[in-house]
Amino acid sequence: MESTISAFHGSENLEGVDIKNLSTGEQYNFKTGGAFIFIAYLPNTEFFRVQSRFEQMGRNHSRE
Repeated sequence: MESTISAFHGSENLEGVDIKNLSTGEQYNFKTGGAFIFIAYLPNTEFFRVQSRFEQMGRNHSRE
């Protein structure tokens, strides 16, 4: 990844973003009306596995 969005611009709707080149430090404005935000390569779902284990433990305990 060589670039990142450093700022979003717009009053009521997105009108543009500032893009910074991480290799050169150069920054420029790109006019756009939309953006997709990509957060991670792998979803962080560990919480749901832990919650499921607690629920299973609770059900098993209540059957005794």
